[in-house]
Amino acid sequence: MKGTLVVSQDRLATMEAFVAAQALPLRVVTDIPGGSLTYARIEQGDRSRDAEADLLVAGGRIRCAVALGMAERLGIPAIGLGALLDELEIKVGTCSLGCF
Repeated sequence: MKGTLVVSQDRLATMEAFVAAQALPLRVVTDIPGGSLTYARIEQGDRSRDAEADLLVAGGRIRCAVALGMAERLGIPAIGLGALLDELEIKVGTCSLGCF
């Protein structure tokens, strides 16, 4: 596994099940692993919050370029990250292709 998702304890079982069902090469933990550069934190948020390079905000938004960069850094296909974004109800915007 290349990447790690860092989640709250109450979200751990749900995200582990999702990652397994999607066959994503990610591990799910509750603490940021020491020295790891390949992680993304998942936090609860609202529609007004944007994701960052290492942060996904459940219920929020993410720019397309940030999402593609995150997928590459985590070592997962873009479609896998897309499924994760759907699961977390994160809206994609500012698409370079004009799709979103």
